[in-house]
Amino acid sequence: MAPSSKALVLALISAVASPILIVVELLVVVLVAMGTQDPDKPLQMHIAAVVTVLLFACLVFALPVIALIMGTRARKAVRSGGPQVDSASKALTSVVIAGAVIVVVSLAQVYLVLMAAGLCGLDGCY
Repeated sequence: MAPSSKALVLALISAVASPILIVVELLVVVLVAMGTQDPDKPLQMHIAAVVTVLLFACLVFALPVIALIMGTRARKAVRSGGPQVDSASKALTSVVIAGAVIVVVSLAQVYLVLMAAGLCGLDGCY
């Protein structure tokens, strides 16, 4: 399989898997917040929730970032190798899809961090 095809497949997988992982991350945040609620230690509860979100965010970001890196490398290989129009379009498509997924995941992560910090909730920010 050509590098541009691998990058495109990974970008498409990240576009499908990232929303699912974000929902799972939201459930983890809610469960951590419920499990660590202690009226005597509110700061530690917020820290535990934020750390959980950040650790899970690494997993959510892994797929689209790897797809972006592979797509960028495939584009460089196509440019240096000669006129391969099909591979070039696959490489560009994978970069665009991975970039869009990274933007959406970034926005979701900002909201989840605000949610874990207690500044936002399921009904919006305060």
